[in-house]
Amino acid sequence: MQVTTSLTRESILASCDLPTERIDVPEWGGCVEIRTLTAGERDRFDAIVLEYNKPGGARPHIRAELLVRCIVDADGKNLFTVADVEKLAGKSARAVERVFNAALRLNGITNSDVEELEKNSVSAPGGASSSGSPSPSAAPSPSSSSE
Repeated sequence: MQVTTSLTRESILASCDLPTERIDVPEWGGCVEIRTLTAGERDRFDAIVLEYNKPGGARPHIRAELLVRCIVDADGKNLFTVADVEKLAGKSARAVERVFNAALRLNGITNSDVEELEKNSVSAPGGASSSGSPSPSAAPSPSSSSE
């Protein structure tokens, strides 16, 4: 059995636990750096997914919503703000999808995570949305993309 050191409040708060990954985006002429979400950013993204699945709920740009939270500069600071969601949603679907899939994988977000959110959302019986809009779970799962 492996014995590990007990962590302190200070050691947890001081840890660098937001890894990044560089993704080539030829459509944009270079690469972008993506970072794992903080717990607060993940909570906000999950709330957006829940809103998406509510009958009559807002229909945000799920991919762009995730990208504004994950694309960072060389110092790890967000490159975009939520004010940029519409602009990012207007970019190449192929490029956005590539970065989105990498962000899902890096953050460990799977279709089952999205489906669990759908079950817990205020929606039609059985957790299904009553709208005809596609579910964000229609996005390819990280396991279906090449790794």
